[in-house]
Amino acid sequence: MNLIIFMRAVVISALLAMPGWSQAATYYLFASLDGNQEVPPVPTPGIGTNYVIYDNVSNLLNWYISFNGLVGTTTAAHFHGPAAPGFNASVQVPISIPLGVTLGSANGSVTINDTQEGQLLSGLWYTNIHTNQYTGGEIRGQLQVVPIPAAMWLFGSGLLGLMALARRGKS
Repeated sequence: MNLIIFMRAVVISALLAMPGWSQAATYYLFASLDGNQEVPPVPTPGIGTNYVIYDNVSNLLNWYISFNGLVGTTTAAHFHGPAAPGFNASVQVPISIPLGVTLGSANGSVTINDTQEGQLLSGLWYTNIHTNQYTGGEIRGQLQVVPIPAAMWLFGSGLLGLMALARRGKS
């Protein structure tokens, strides 16, 4: 069900981003999460992705996170900032994820303020998933704005991958 909601959000956002259809600027951001981006780095096979859509008129931040291969079980997840890669920062937005698991996915949305928007769009936010083995964070990824048309390619390929996973799960 979450996959369907996310796919609808991506399609609607893509349509709204087309020139002349909306005065809003829609930004697409992406982060690839792993232990090497933690500060200090964490030796884990865990990986993840975070696809983000941000509307600068409504200030609505939407995300879809998936992760797997964690050594520990999940205890929390957050957007942190402002911080450049290699530096830590405080929590900006909590992320509701399944707790006590080593793999999973989550989606959600929140309205952020103008200061947070500036930090986010400047590449100063990161996603962090915390576990019972690595309480400071097991995997982390710096969010970066994906330029159009690369954003459409990235989100399209991500959707294809998610649909393939969903089909594989049904068989």
